[in-house]
Amino acid sequence: MALTSPIPAWLVALSRYGRNMKSGGRANSCIALACFALSLCARVALAVVVLPKGASAPVMGYLLRHDERIVVVRQPLADGKSRELRFSPREIDELIITVSPERLEVLDPARSAAYLEYAEEL
Repeated sequence: MALTSPIPAWLVALSRYGRNMKSGGRANSCIALACFALSLCARVALAVVVLPKGASAPVMGYLLRHDERIVVVRQPLADGKSRELRFSPREIDELIITVSPERLEVLDPARSAAYLEYAEEL
């Protein structure tokens, strides 16, 4: 099982949008990323994408816990409810953590360029 941490496509698009704005694009992009980062601070669970072996579609949700025996993901449903899915690590091709909380914690509002750099890496 590989563990990777790419940036979500919408965050990359937000970064590109900010760069394409004629005036204040970088600042606006950084402000939007700062707001996003603050919203993540309230969440305890990591956003993840699970690629089960042999499955036709990925499972997206929030990582509740994982160890060498089990991976538990809470998947939000369309009706506002959620369900818990349990996977054995042997059943997973790849587990992708979409945002790194550790990286978000070290971002400094005084250095707005760091927010843009992080978004471009994602």
